[in-house]
Amino acid sequence: MGADVAPYVAGMETLSRSAAARLLGLKPATLARWATKGRGPRFARTGAVRGRCLYAIADLQGWLEMRKDATTKENADVANA
Repeated sequence: MGADVAPYVAGMETLSRSAAARLLGLKPATLARWATKGRGPRFARTGAVRGRCLYAIADLQGWLEMRKDATTKENADVANA
């Protein structure tokens, strides 16, 4: 594992892209596409450009928490503001 990934992964529970996608109810291709566009949850690569992507469970949980909606009405109010 590269030195640039070790601090991200050390002591963290991580998931592969496929496992992270299952947890989020998405397809792995969706996470891959988001990654190329700078969207979606944080991840680390274990190697060069085509290295394996790892997602820390804590990052996935944080990403989901940020995307939580309080209510549908609240969303409509913000959109119409």
